[in-house]
Amino acid sequence: MLFEYSMRGLKGMTLHGIFFFFNFFLYFFYCSIVEDLIRRFKITNLQLILVAFCFGINIGSMLFINVVWWGSLQSVLTFYFANRFCKRDWSEKPMGPLGWILSVGYIVWLAVFMLFKSKIPLKGTAHGYFMSVIIFLVALIYLIYSINKNKREPWDFKQSFLLDCLSFFSVCVFMFLGTFVAVRQVLVSGSLGSPLAIKLSAAWTLVVFMGMLLYYLKNKKQISI
Repeated sequence: MLFEYSMRGLKGMTLHGIFFFFNFFLYFFYCSIVEDLIRRFKITNLQLILVAFCFGINIGSMLFINVVWWGSLQSVLTFYFANRFCKRDWSEKPMGPLGWILSVGYIVWLAVFMLFKSKIPLKGTAHGYFMSVIIFLVALIYLIYSINKNKREPWDFKQSFLLDCLSFFSVCVFMFLGTFVAVRQVLVSGSLGSPLAIKLSAAWTLVVFMGMLLYYLKNKKQISI
Protein backbone atom coordinates (compact mmCIF):
# COMPACT_ATOMS: atom_id res chain seq x y z
CA MET A 1 0.00 0.00 0.00
CA LEU A 2 2.91 2.36 0.73
CA PHE A 3 4.24 1.68 -2.76
CA GLU A 4 0.83 2.65 -4.22
CA TYR A 5 0.80 5.75 -2.02
CA SER A 6 4.20 6.84 -3.37
CA MET A 7 2.78 7.06 -6.91
CA ARG A 8 -0.73 8.33 -6.19
CA GLY A 9 -0.48 10.42 -3.04
CA LEU A 10 -3.25 10.75 -0.49
CA LYS A 11 -5.67 12.26 -2.99
CA GLY A 12 -5.16 9.53 -5.56
CA MET A 13 -5.63 6.85 -2.91
CA THR A 14 -8.77 8.28 -1.33
CA LEU A 15 -10.56 10.34 -4.00
CA HIS A 16 -12.56 7.28 -4.95
CA GLY A 17 -12.96 5.57 -1.58
CA ILE A 18 -13.76 2.21 -3.12
CA PHE A 19 -10.35 2.17 -4.86
CA PHE A 20 -8.55 2.27 -1.51
CA PHE A 21 -10.50 -0.73 -0.20
CA PHE A 22 -10.09 -2.64 -3.47
CA ASN A 23 -6.33 -2.13 -3.22
CA PHE A 24 -6.16 -2.93 0.48
CA PHE A 25 -7.92 -6.27 0.12
CA LEU A 26 -5.93 -7.08 -3.01
CA TYR A 27 -2.67 -6.81 -1.07
CA PHE A 28 -4.20 -8.48 1.99
CA PHE A 29 -5.30 -11.58 0.07
CA TYR A 30 -2.10 -11.72 -1.98
CA CYS A 31 0.04 -11.62 1.18
CA SER A 32 -2.21 -14.24 2.79
CA ILE A 33 -1.58 -16.58 -0.15
CA VAL A 34 2.19 -15.98 -0.07
CA GLU A 35 2.38 -16.48 3.70
CA ASP A 36 0.47 -19.73 3.40
CA LEU A 37 2.77 -20.99 0.62
CA ILE A 38 5.80 -20.16 2.76
CA ARG A 39 4.36 -22.04 5.73
CA ARG A 40 3.23 -25.07 3.73
CA PHE A 41 6.04 -25.50 1.22
CA LYS A 42 8.94 -23.38 2.58
CA ILE A 43 9.27 -21.73 -0.83
CA THR A 44 12.55 -20.20 -2.02
CA ASN A 45 13.09 -16.60 -3.15
CA LEU A 46 12.88 -17.71 -6.79
CA GLN A 47 9.63 -19.53 -6.17
CA LEU A 48 8.23 -16.44 -4.45
CA ILE A 49 9.20 -14.34 -7.47
CA LEU A 50 7.40 -16.89 -9.69
CA VAL A 51 4.30 -16.58 -7.47
CA ALA A 52 4.44 -12.81 -7.89
CA PHE A 53 5.06 -13.23 -11.63
CA CYS A 54 1.92 -15.35 -12.02
CA PHE A 55 -0.09 -12.99 -9.83
CA GLY A 56 0.94 -9.68 -11.32
CA ILE A 57 1.27 -10.64 -14.97
CA ASN A 58 1.31 -7.47 -17.04
CA ILE A 59 1.40 -7.73 -20.79
CA GLY A 60 2.72 -4.23 -21.38
CA SER A 61 5.78 -4.32 -19.12
CA MET A 62 6.01 -7.97 -18.13
CA LEU A 63 9.60 -8.29 -16.99
CA PHE A 64 9.90 -5.04 -15.05
CA ILE A 65 6.52 -5.01 -13.33
CA ASN A 66 6.29 -8.75 -12.60
CA VAL A 67 9.90 -9.39 -11.57
CA VAL A 68 11.20 -6.05 -10.24
CA TRP A 69 8.05 -4.50 -8.77
CA TRP A 70 5.96 -7.47 -7.70
CA GLY A 71 8.66 -10.10 -7.32
CA SER A 72 11.60 -8.30 -5.72
CA LEU A 73 10.14 -5.26 -3.95
CA GLN A 74 6.58 -6.21 -3.06
CA SER A 75 7.28 -9.87 -2.29
CA VAL A 76 10.83 -10.84 -1.28
CA LEU A 77 11.87 -7.57 0.39
CA THR A 78 8.41 -7.02 1.87
CA PHE A 79 8.38 -10.41 3.60
CA TYR A 80 11.96 -9.91 4.77
CA PHE A 81 10.92 -6.56 6.29
CA ALA A 82 7.82 -8.05 7.90
CA ASN A 83 9.81 -10.85 9.53
CA ARG A 84 12.45 -8.36 10.61
CA PHE A 85 9.90 -6.93 13.04
CA CYS A 86 7.71 -9.96 13.72
CA LYS A 87 9.38 -13.32 13.15
CA ARG A 88 7.20 -16.08 11.76
CA ASP A 89 5.83 -18.71 14.13
CA TRP A 90 6.17 -21.92 12.13
CA SER A 91 3.84 -23.77 14.51
CA GLU A 92 0.78 -21.79 13.46
CA LYS A 93 -1.72 -23.62 11.29
CA PRO A 94 -1.77 -22.79 7.56
CA MET A 95 -4.72 -21.17 5.81
CA GLY A 96 -7.74 -23.43 5.28
CA PRO A 97 -9.77 -24.09 2.10
CA LEU A 98 -12.17 -21.22 2.83
CA GLY A 99 -9.27 -18.78 3.05
CA TRP A 100 -7.93 -19.96 -0.30
CA ILE A 101 -11.35 -19.71 -1.94
CA LEU A 102 -11.85 -16.16 -0.63
CA SER A 103 -8.31 -15.05 -1.54
CA VAL A 104 -8.17 -16.46 -5.07
CA GLY A 105 -11.83 -15.63 -5.71
CA TYR A 106 -11.37 -11.99 -4.76
CA ILE A 107 -8.22 -11.56 -6.87
CA VAL A 108 -9.87 -13.14 -9.94
CA TRP A 109 -13.07 -11.14 -9.43
CA LEU A 110 -11.15 -7.87 -9.08
CA ALA A 111 -9.08 -8.59 -12.20
CA VAL A 112 -12.22 -9.24 -14.27
CA PHE A 113 -14.02 -6.26 -12.74
CA MET A 114 -11.16 -3.86 -13.48
CA LEU A 115 -10.83 -5.25 -17.02
CA PHE A 116 -14.43 -4.37 -17.85
CA LYS A 117 -14.48 -1.20 -15.73
CA SER A 118 -11.35 0.32 -17.29
CA LYS A 119 -11.92 2.86 -20.03
CA ILE A 120 -8.43 2.21 -21.43
CA PRO A 121 -8.65 -0.10 -24.47
CA LEU A 122 -6.47 -3.19 -24.52
CA LYS A 123 -3.31 -2.78 -26.55
CA GLY A 124 -1.10 -5.36 -28.19
CA THR A 125 -1.30 -8.04 -30.83
CA ALA A 126 -2.95 -11.43 -30.64
CA HIS A 127 0.51 -12.97 -30.87
CA GLY A 128 1.66 -10.91 -27.88
CA TYR A 129 -1.29 -12.01 -25.75
CA PHE A 130 -0.76 -15.62 -26.78
CA MET A 131 2.91 -15.50 -25.79
CA SER A 132 1.99 -13.90 -22.46
CA VAL A 133 -0.40 -16.75 -21.70
CA ILE A 134 2.26 -19.32 -22.66
CA ILE A 135 4.86 -17.65 -20.40
CA PHE A 136 2.34 -17.54 -17.56
CA LEU A 137 1.53 -21.26 -17.93
CA VAL A 138 5.20 -22.24 -18.13
CA ALA A 139 5.98 -20.20 -14.98
CA LEU A 140 3.01 -21.75 -13.16
CA ILE A 141 3.91 -25.32 -14.17
CA TYR A 142 7.55 -24.85 -13.17
CA LEU A 143 6.46 -23.31 -9.85
CA ILE A 144 4.25 -26.29 -9.01
CA TYR A 145 6.95 -28.75 -10.14
CA SER A 146 9.74 -27.10 -8.14
CA ILE A 147 7.60 -26.82 -4.99
CA ASN A 148 6.75 -30.51 -5.06
CA LYS A 149 10.30 -31.59 -5.93
CA ASN A 150 12.38 -29.66 -3.42
CA LYS A 151 11.18 -29.98 0.17
CA ARG A 152 12.78 -27.54 2.63
CA GLU A 153 12.84 -27.34 6.39
CA PRO A 154 11.77 -24.22 8.36
CA TRP A 155 14.60 -21.71 8.65
CA ASP A 156 15.79 -19.22 11.23
CA PHE A 157 15.53 -15.59 10.22
CA LYS A 158 18.88 -14.10 9.16
CA GLN A 159 19.29 -10.35 9.48
CA SER A 160 21.19 -8.36 6.83
CA PHE A 161 22.43 -4.79 7.20
CA LEU A 162 22.09 -4.21 3.44
CA LEU A 163 18.50 -5.46 3.37
CA ASP A 164 17.68 -3.45 6.48
CA CYS A 165 18.93 -0.32 4.70
CA LEU A 166 16.98 -1.09 1.54
CA SER A 167 13.81 -1.67 3.58
CA PHE A 168 14.20 1.43 5.74
CA PHE A 169 15.05 3.77 2.88
CA SER A 170 12.22 2.32 0.77
CA VAL A 171 9.77 3.40 3.45
CA CYS A 172 11.36 6.86 3.60
CA VAL A 173 11.45 7.31 -0.19
CA PHE A 174 7.87 6.16 -0.71
CA MET A 175 6.57 8.33 2.13
CA PHE A 176 8.40 11.35 0.72
CA LEU A 177 7.14 10.77 -2.83
CA GLY A 178 3.55 10.22 -1.76
CA THR A 179 3.52 13.28 0.52
CA PHE A 180 5.57 15.86 -1.39
CA VAL A 181 5.77 14.74 -5.05
CA ALA A 182 2.49 13.03 -5.85
CA VAL A 183 0.43 16.10 -4.92
CA ARG A 184 -0.90 16.69 -8.43
CA GLN A 185 -2.36 13.68 -10.20
CA VAL A 186 -3.49 12.93 -13.72
CA LEU A 187 -5.20 9.90 -15.19
CA VAL A 188 -2.56 7.18 -15.66
CA SER A 189 -3.70 3.78 -16.98
CA GLY A 190 -7.24 4.38 -15.79
CA SER A 191 -6.45 5.67 -12.28
CA LEU A 192 -5.09 8.82 -10.69
CA GLY A 193 -1.32 9.06 -10.31
CA SER A 194 1.64 11.40 -10.59
CA PRO A 195 3.84 10.72 -13.66
CA LEU A 196 6.91 12.15 -11.90
CA ALA A 197 6.30 10.14 -8.73
CA ILE A 198 5.81 6.98 -10.81
CA LYS A 199 9.15 7.53 -12.57
CA LEU A 200 10.95 8.20 -9.29
CA SER A 201 9.34 5.16 -7.65
CA ALA A 202 10.44 3.03 -10.59
CA ALA A 203 13.98 4.41 -10.33
CA TRP A 204 14.17 3.62 -6.62
CA THR A 205 12.77 0.15 -7.26
CA LEU A 206 15.67 -0.48 -9.63
CA VAL A 207 18.07 0.60 -6.88
CA VAL A 208 16.42 -1.91 -4.54
CA PHE A 209 16.61 -4.63 -7.20
CA MET A 210 20.32 -4.00 -7.77
CA GLY A 211 20.92 -4.02 -4.01
CA MET A 212 19.22 -7.40 -3.71
CA LEU A 213 21.32 -8.75 -6.59
CA LEU A 214 24.40 -7.53 -4.73
CA TYR A 215 23.23 -9.43 -1.65
CA TYR A 216 22.87 -12.65 -3.66
CA LEU A 217 26.26 -12.24 -5.33
CA LYS A 218 28.05 -11.48 -2.06
CA ASN A 219 26.35 -13.98 0.26
CA LYS A 220 25.23 -16.67 -2.20
CA LYS A 221 22.26 -17.59 -0.05
CA GLN A 222 18.53 -17.03 0.24
CA ILE A 223 17.01 -13.88 1.68
CA SER A 224 15.03 -14.79 4.80
CA ILE A 225 11.36 -14.37 3.99
